Amino acid sequence: MRFKIIFLLFMLQLLLVSGAVFAARVLPSAGELTYVSYYDGNPDIFLLDVQRLIRRNLTRNPAWDSQPSWSPDSKHMAFESMRDGVRTIYIMDFPGGTVRRLLPRDDMTAYSAVWSEDGRSILFHTYQRPNSAFYRVDLETGEMRSAADGPLKIYTQYNAQPRDIEVLYQDHAWGIFLHVPDAREPVRLTRDMTFIEPPQWSPNRRFIVFLSDLDQPRTEIFLIDVESHDLRQITNDNLLKTQIVWRP
Repeated sequence: MRFKIIFLLFMLQLLLVSGAVFAARVLPSAGELTYVSYYDGNPDIFLLDVQRLIRRNLTRNPAWDSQPSWSPDSKHMAFESMRDGVRTIYIMDFPGGTVRRLLPRDDMTAYSAVWSEDGRSILFHTYQRPNSAFYRVDLETGEMRSAADGPLKIYTQYNAQPRDIEVLYQDHAWGIFLHVPDAREPVRLTRDMTFIEPPQWSPNRRFIVFLSDLDQPRTEIFLIDVESHDLRQITNDNLLKTQIVWRP
């Protein structure tokens, strides 16, 4: 009897380990990404855990929220909102989710937020000053001045479409192609799919993510494992989505 119990416990442990290994093979760690989704007809910013496929509404506000932009250290997210009646930029802190306005003036529009490389400043565009142009705000002091005042390195997220991924029309079908070093021709990763936005690399360059409109206005997020060429759909809520941004 004791032998049977030990054997059953051993088999159970083996199944659990095998299941964990299988789950890891199914979808290795891919990090998190944000996207804008029109939940209940209102655009909000969602955070998606790509490995566990768990999403969370970050903004959850009746106002229009969009254009997420992550700080280099991934601890802050700038975004645009009309929650105070004017289009302007807000910053959300992580963890905690505290939200604050970037600019003190209630009537000043601000959009197109871009982080500096050191994460200490945010650049933005406005139409409410003479000769509409970019300005920058020091996040520590709140000082605002022209972006042209002195040198400033811009943070460029690595998820922008690189040269080694292309969307091409070939053999009577659109597809994502990966340029592999020393290969004669690029490798086709998708077939017969449309693309709403350019495909993007994950921070670890293991995955490629893209939006496709399966049934307009429905758009869903798809993920490609570059090592296995496995293609999977990672959202399925029949909602319009846009503006995918990987969290650094």
